[in-house]
Amino acid sequence: DCRRMEGFPVLPESNEESNMHHRQQEYKSRGESDQVKRRREFLDNQKKKKRDLTSIVRTLVSATPDVPETVASSNTSAMEVISTKPRQPKLMLAEPMIQVPQDLLLNWFALIYPRNCKRCLVVSCYDRTTVRSEDGAVMSTFTSNLPNGSPLSREGSRDGSCILDCLFHQPSGTYFVLDLMCWKGHLYYDCSADFRAFWRDQKLAETTASIKGPKNPFAFIPIPIHSCDKAGMTQALASTEEGEGLLFYCKEGHYSLGPSPLLCHLAIDQVVTTLAPVYQSN
Repeated sequence: DCRRMEGFPVLPESNEESNMHHRQQEYKSRGESDQVKRRREFLDNQKKKKRDLTSIVRTLVSATPDVPETVASSNTSAMEVISTKPRQPKLMLAEPMIQVPQDLLLNWFALIYPRNCKRCLVVSCYDRTTVRSEDGAVMSTFTSNLPNGSPLSREGSRDGSCILDCLFHQPSGTYFVLDLMCWKGHLYYDCSADFRAFWRDQKLAETTASIKGPKNPFAFIPIPIHSCDKAGMTQALASTEEGEGLLFYCKEGHYSLGPSPLLCHLAIDQVVTTLAPVYQSN
């Protein structure tokens, strides 16, 4: 019972009319919600703050078993410092989209969040690939075709780590790649989300990590990116049979740790009623 507005499905006016009006007023409101203020603060702060990225990587790589301890130096290479104590991984966590960004159409992009997946971090270094769950436990260790994820995929120094933010779909044996934070020891936490997305696709395409085999038992597949205009959202909604929801990334956002207003999510059944007012007013 949906009609279409220039390719974007919209609920009939007779259904959820008051809710739609409320969201439209909220979107057009000149007042700023807490989420809007925090978005601006996050963008401002990421320009000012210099993070100790080595310590971030230390936390993640510490899960890799049997890695020799190294000594810290002034060089901020991703693998300069390795902690002998396992620590919980650091993930960027999505917030519910309470306030639709006013610059959604131009400065955000979206990814489909597949159903029945488990969020995890994948770290390849020292000729092995280690997967950590959100609570810090090692889920599995195996070989892969990611750089330095196995002896056969070694490139340069064995300690040139790669760190990927993934969703693991066990039935298909697939790691859907959301984000790329480190590649061959080069850190991208403080790069914009649109660059990280571009680099994710570019670098994974240079490998055979998407092809399952004896030395690469799981496929690593980047999740397609959709623009947030009408055409992009129509395309996204047309391919959500296996989707649980949409993740929205602010293009300028860095990979911060913990909840971020620059990464928002909507369940599939919320997308139409939440975003329709945006397209009606443009």
